Amino acid sequence: MTPALLAFGLALTVVAGCGDDGARLPPRSVSVRASGCSLADELATGLVVGDGLVLTVAHVLRRTSAVSVDGVPGKVVAIDHRIDAALIAVEVPGPAVRFADEPATGPATVAGRPAVVSNIVDAAIEEPRDDTTYRRRALVLAAGVGRGDSGAPVVGPDGALLGMVFAASTAIDSRAYAVTADELRPFVGSAGVGQPPTTGC
Repeated sequence: MTPALLAFGLALTVVAGCGDDGARLPPRSVSVRASGCSLADELATGLVVGDGLVLTVAHVLRRTSAVSVDGVPGKVVAIDHRIDAALIAVEVPGPAVRFADEPATGPATVAGRPAVVSNIVDAAIEEPRDDTTYRRRALVLAAGVGRGDSGAPVVGPDGALLGMVFAASTAIDSRAYAVTADELRPFVGSAGVGQPPTTGC
């Protein structure tokens, strides 16, 4: 079954897929505010992935001229629209994030709140602003999230990062989607490589 969903302005179609080294501190969550071209600021969540580096969703940073993390000005240094991810350089401390080796179903937390990873899917994201379809591996979550939770970390029982929330279902209550850690890991590892992104008005 391939239900079509609308979430955070994106049309999303999913195709069902397959579905311990001690406790660690989970990734630190932060608040991201983007301003510039729209009448109202865009709000999201982010997670500290290393000292001075925050991971969040790319769709909140479209056509923005300024971004801040917990009120501290930052600079967008990398964007990947396929996985809806962006990196912000900002003066915020934090340890390097620990990525889960493989996505897995089971209990989790989203921004510190209880959740369940119910499935792992291949998602096709129709982005009307680009007239493009992006494909990414995603977690299906039983979790109550709102627009400000886009970019929130999904963390496993051992404290490892399982994924990052990018959308919520408008058709099914308490269902959300997160890009998997194995999609995010190479993006974070390539920070600073290539041309700087353009996000201005």
